Amino acid sequence: MIIQSLSLRNFGCLADRQIEFGPHLNVIRGPNEAGKSTLQAALLTLLFEKVTSRAGTVRGWQSWHAPEMYTLAAQFTATGEEWKLVKDFAGKQTHLTNLSTGGTWSQPDAVQEKLAELMGTASRAVYESTAAIRQQEIAKLTQGDQIGEMLQERISGSGLNVSVPGVLEKLGNALTDLWRGWERPAPKNPGLMKVAKDEIDRWQSRWDVLRSQRQEVEAAHQRLAECREELTKLEPDIKQRGQFLEKVGQRRELEAKLGRVSREWQELHERTEQVENLKEEIKQITGELDALPTGSEEQAARLKELQGSITAAPEEIDFLQHALADLKSAQQQLADINHLLRSTQDRSKWRVGLIAGGLVIAIAGGMGAIVGSPWWWLLAGAGVLLAIVGALIRPGEVAAHLSNERQQAESNLAAAEHGVELAGRIELKQEGLRRELRSEELEELRQRCDDLALERATVQAQLGSAELAHIDLDSLEEDKLRNQLEQDEARLRQLEDDRIIAQTKIERSDYDTEEELRAQEQVTEAEKRLGRRQRQAQVYELTREVLEAAYQQTLEGFTEPLEQAVQELLRPMTEGRYDLVRVDNEYLQPVVFSPQKGKEADEDGDLSTATAEQLYLAARLGLTQLLWPDEGPPLLLDDPLVNFDDQRRQATTELLRQVAQHCQILLFTCSDEFDSYADAVIELPGPSDVA
Repeated sequence: MIIQSLSLRNFGCLADRQIEFGPHLNVIRGPNEAGKSTLQAALLTLLFEKVTSRAGTVRGWQSWHAPEMYTLAAQFTATGEEWKLVKDFAGKQTHLTNLSTGGTWSQPDAVQEKLAELMGTASRAVYESTAAIRQQEIAKLTQGDQIGEMLQERISGSGLNVSVPGVLEKLGNALTDLWRGWERPAPKNPGLMKVAKDEIDRWQSRWDVLRSQRQEVEAAHQRLAECREELTKLEPDIKQRGQFLEKVGQRRELEAKLGRVSREWQELHERTEQVENLKEEIKQITGELDALPTGSEEQAARLKELQGSITAAPEEIDFLQHALADLKSAQQQLADINHLLRSTQDRSKWRVGLIAGGLVIAIAGGMGAIVGSPWWWLLAGAGVLLAIVGALIRPGEVAAHLSNERQQAESNLAAAEHGVELAGRIELKQEGLRRELRSEELEELRQRCDDLALERATVQAQLGSAELAHIDLDSLEEDKLRNQLEQDEARLRQLEDDRIIAQTKIERSDYDTEEELRAQEQVTEAEKRLGRRQRQAQVYELTREVLEAAYQQTLEGFTEPLEQAVQELLRPMTEGRYDLVRVDNEYLQPVVFSPQKGKEADEDGDLSTATAEQLYLAARLGLTQLLWPDEGPPLLLDDPLVNFDDQRRQATTELLRQVAQHCQILLFTCSDEFDSYADAVIELPGPSDVA
């Protein structure tokens, strides 16, 4: 990768800058605080950071007083193609464009993935630990750090300034800290795994309680809904059956009422007909009674009186019957008089008999008149007349007159007897009439009969109405329907009880949905934390195993090519003084052969500080060549030649120009002595110049 240009806006002290780079060795020169470190940070940010990052190391580079975050853009070549990269940290937009093919990438992850493919690494830490060589790292050699340890740090790519053995030791300690208290109680300082497990158990217990409460509430809600649904179906059925049975009861009552009214009407109708018949019979008998001879006007008047008093009391009827018996006795005496008249030859005897018979008849008639019947008065008058005739007329005349009177008396007697008979019949009919009327009048009976007929018709109309006409149940069906209604009503009461119980459970429950969700979330988060800790432990275990194996394999396979690369680089740096280098397999410690002493030189005592720095620089450059043998990212060199003497500085600078033919180098320095070796010199003015 060769960076051709870099554009900065609102980034640190380089608020608005456009920089052009050469393809090989580039010298970025400027005094202190000119922006050399800022430019390095801009390159690293552009190549490795996402526009969505909120890390302080990213956001901290916004220029002072700038209204918004910065924007970085670069144009570069890679894999033989032209590329353009823009990262707008203010708008959180990123674009990578292949200018040769027109391909574009806009998603931050996709952009970083493509950049990693072009640079050969996706890790900023790996890049900084290999392709970025800074003066402070070189200075560590003066503080006693071994070159081997520093190379181990760089090879591991950790950027933590520790050796691989140190990393393995830290991994072991980290695993111990993670698992503390997992198998055996650890009252003090339990490990993160145990803490996460205890947190899961605590929240799981609370979640179980809340879940049980929720299940009870849900069951109550479900039961409440079931009760309401069943009640919705059952209540109309009960109402319909109740109304139907009510109509059945109404029909039963109307049918019973119709029977009763019909019976009452029939009975009253028969009574009315009987009364009317009796009245008609009485009328007919009265007509017969009117047709009888009445004798004198006084007798006729008495007869009318008799007809008016036809409603005589029962005791009068009894007296009339006794009088009728006396009349029969008088008839017998009249027969005796007739016999006396036929047998008496003597006038005296005849007159005496006529007078005596008249008196007897008069007495009988007087006794009969006591009952108030005109017929008895007629008989008494005939007796008196007979007695007078017997006293005044001569025997011959008396006999003829007596014969006529006798005939008249017999006729009157017969009429009286018939009248008495008719009166008795009338009385009997009248008695029957009283029984039928029962202290009522015929019109009242007729009115009642009409009322009952109207009531019967009304009941029949009700029974024939559309509401009741189709109601027709026998007793078995009605009993079955009533039993079903009773069962439904019992079920209704049970459902009402269940509904009240369910409603009470819901109202009294202290279940809180948000609390359960919070407990569930806490369990989930704790499980995630435990899962992360478990994966972390697995990663630690696997990393330790792989790192141990890879470290040994890497050292074993890396030392020989590294030795050759370091020798080829160290020889021109030291002007041929040191050309034999051995790299230790276990610690990556490079050891040079000292021709002057005829043995391997000791880093601490036999090599000067500058020579040790040259050995370290050669090892780093060799390491970079091994990691990116064909095409890799630019090398960032931050004044690594400060302690070199003039000859070796020139020799090393020439070497760097040769290396830059295969890999772009950005050399940051305060001196202008490298300008003649550079393809491009980028001068950064100091703070005073900017002002």
